[in-house]
Amino acid sequence: MQQEIQNVSQRVNASRATHGDAPSTIVIGTSSHGKSTLITYLAGKPLVSSKGPRGFVLNTTDPLPGFTIGSSVGVGTRLPSSWYDSSSRVVYWDCPGFNDSRGPDTDVVNAFSIQQLFRPPSNVKIVIALREAELQQNSANFADLLKRVVDTFPDSDQLHQCISLVVTMHRDVDVEEVLKDIFAHSADNALFNETRVKSLVKFLSDNVRARVSVFPYPTAEGAYSATGRDPILQSINSSSFVRNIRSNVVVPARAREQVRELSLRTNQTIENYLRTTVFNCIERKAAAIIGRHERTGREMKADFASYAQMLTDVRQDNALNFIQDLQAVFGRLGGGVDHLNEIKKNVELLDSFRPLSTGVEYQMHRWKSGLGNSTTRLRELGNAPTQRINRRDVNQRELDDWWQIGDVFGKNRRNWGNHVALDRYEQDSTEFPGNLTVVDLETKSGTLIYGYNYGERGNSKWRHGPSFVSETERYI
Repeated sequence: MQQEIQNVSQRVNASRATHGDAPSTIVIGTSSHGKSTLITYLAGKPLVSSKGPRGFVLNTTDPLPGFTIGSSVGVGTRLPSSWYDSSSRVVYWDCPGFNDSRGPDTDVVNAFSIQQLFRPPSNVKIVIALREAELQQNSANFADLLKRVVDTFPDSDQLHQCISLVVTMHRDVDVEEVLKDIFAHSADNALFNETRVKSLVKFLSDNVRARVSVFPYPTAEGAYSATGRDPILQSINSSSFVRNIRSNVVVPARAREQVRELSLRTNQTIENYLRTTVFNCIERKAAAIIGRHERTGREMKADFASYAQMLTDVRQDNALNFIQDLQAVFGRLGGGVDHLNEIKKNVELLDSFRPLSTGVEYQMHRWKSGLGNSTTRLRELGNAPTQRINRRDVNQRELDDWWQIGDVFGKNRRNWGNHVALDRYEQDSTEFPGNLTVVDLETKSGTLIYGYNYGERGNSKWRHGPSFVSETERYI
C-alpha cells in the first residue's frame, strides 16, 4: 500500500509538471461503473463489443496508457490514470472508485487519490459515472455515492457549477423521470432524505438536458458506434471549471487505523534512509574531502568536528527546519543535497496522511536517531590522532651585513644590524578512520634581527623575531 500511495503522488505530480496549469475533468463513481471505458471512448479510441456471460462488454484494441477497462465485478481502477486531450488542453482523470468494496487498503489509496487530485492549485470539473441499473429509488449504492460526493465537496454552489452525470450501460430508462421521482419521494426515503443529497438530486433533475448524458449499452457484437461521444462531451462542456474547489477527504472508519499504521511505517522509512543512504553519502563525501587534501589534517579535523556538531544541533521542532539544517550540512560537505528528495517525498506523504486520520505525526526523534551513526562517524574523523614527525631545524645562515649612519639616532650614534635566516621543516601525520592517512610537510622560514645601538647613553641590545611565514606541502 505504501508503494501505491507513492505512485499516486508521482502520477499526479508528473501530470502537473508536464501539463502545467491545464484544467482537469475528473471522473468519479463506484468501482466497475465504466469510468475507464468512458474516458477511453471520449479519447476516440475504438471500442469493440463482445458477448460475455452477463451480456455485452466493451473492450478496446488501442488502450490508453495506464487504463484498465473492467469487464466484471471487482475489476477496475486501482490508481488514478490520466489522458491529456491536446485539442481542448484538458486532462481527464480516471479516479479510483468511490465506495470501493475491496477493503481498507483500497479505502486509503482512494482517499489519498482524491486528496491529491483536488489539492490546490486546481481547476476542475467533476463527472459522475453511474450505471443505469443503480439509477432507482431503492438503490443504496446510488444514495451512498451521492452522500460521498456531497461530503467530499462541502460547497454546494461550487459543486453545482462543475458537476455533470453520465449514465453508463444505458438501455431505455428515462433518466429525467427517474431523477424527478427520486426527489419527489426523498422526504419519505431514508436513502435520499439528507438535505444536500436532495439538493444535488434536484439540481441534476432540473438540468438533465444540459448536465446529464448517457453512454449506451451495446446492442450487438463488433465495433461500437462513436455517435454517442459528442452528446457526452457537450454535457460535460456545459459545466464550468472551478478553481481550488473546497474538498474534504472522507475516510471510512475501517481505514483510519490503516492510515495511522502507514504513517508509522513512513517515519520508519525516513529513519532507515537516514541511517543507511544518508550515512553512506556522508561517509563518501568525507573520504573525498580527505582524498583531495586541500586543507591540512588538523584543519580537516576541525571541519569534521563542526559538521558533527551541526548534525547534533539539527532542529526537531518541525519537518521543514529538520530538512533545512540537514541541507546545510550537505552544503558544507560539498554536495549530496539530492539525497534529501527522498526524505521530502516521505514528509509530503505524512502531510497528506494528517487529514485522513488522527494520530499521524512527524516522529522527528526517530529521524534524529537515524542521524546517530553519521554524527558518530564525523566525530571520529574530528578526533583522528595527529602526531608531529621529522622535525628539523636548519642552521642559521647570514643573509647580509649592513651599516647605517644617520641623524635619526642623534649625533655620533651608529646603528649596526645583522639579518640571519632560520629554516624549519616539520611534518604532521593524521590517521583518519578507514586507513586514510595524510601527511602535511610544513616549511617555516623567518628572520632573526640583531641590532646594537652605540651612543652617549651606553649600550642597548635588542632583538626582533622570529617572524615566520609558512609554506605547506601535503601528502596522502
